[in-house]
Amino acid sequence: MAMDITGIRNENEFYTHHYLSAILENDLKDVFSLWKRREEEKDIPQPHTLLRALRKDFFIRQSLLERERSTEERMNIQQEFTGKLLSALGYDY
Repeated sequence: MAMDITGIRNENEFYTHHYLSAILENDLKDVFSLWKRREEEKDIPQPHTLLRALRKDFFIRQSLLERERSTEERMNIQQEFTGKLLSALGYDY
């Protein structure tokens, strides 16, 4: 089954169409298997699940940033979200 790459924009043609349509899925197969195994064995959510869970928080914080005038408070809002985002991507913050 072909991987759904909806939303991946290749505007600068960094990757060839052939790579995106025929090779990318095979290159990522081991990574997806690892994520699935970790979820099943260790109850560690997959990155896409963690990212999806951040969408509401992202828009809330974006709205707060639009209204906030204090530079210090804007930095706090951004840092709180950045920590959650990096954690979802598997990085320590």
